[in-house]
Amino acid sequence: MVKPRSIIAFLITLILFLLISLPAFAGNLQSQVENSIVCPACIDEGMTVGTCGDSTAAQVRGDIRNKISQGMTKQEIINFYLDKYGEIILAVPTKSGFNLTAWVTPFVALTLAAFIIYRALNQWVGNNKPALANSNAEITYDDEYDELLEDEIKKYFK
Repeated sequence: MVKPRSIIAFLITLILFLLISLPAFAGNLQSQVENSIVCPACIDEGMTVGTCGDSTAAQVRGDIRNKISQGMTKQEIINFYLDKYGEIILAVPTKSGFNLTAWVTPFVALTLAAFIIYRALNQWVGNNKPALANSNAEITYDDEYDELLEDEIKKYFK
């Protein structure tokens, strides 16, 4: 049996590992900005500047490189493109206004689905319990059935 302390120790170790390794996954400023902005030529496809291979994306990557060398921060560069193209240039919707539904809806839907599945399984399993399991009634056997059983046993075990 797994002890609760070992589970807690495992979870703490996992959280510490993720926190320590998070900066390695974050990447450099150039790639962070490139993956935050959709390529202006590929807005319909939603390809980010970092993944798009056309000439417009190459120009934007060069522009981002120049802005970083000028000392601009990630948010300043993103705000520049946000002012130029509007909110459609963002790869991820902002967490405000109507866009908040894009962040909240998946979690609400998953929670609701899990609750519905839990209730359905609970009812399904609850309805299949044997009737005698909850009653205090004793099971009685008829002598007639005892005799039939003994006759059958005698036929096969002589």
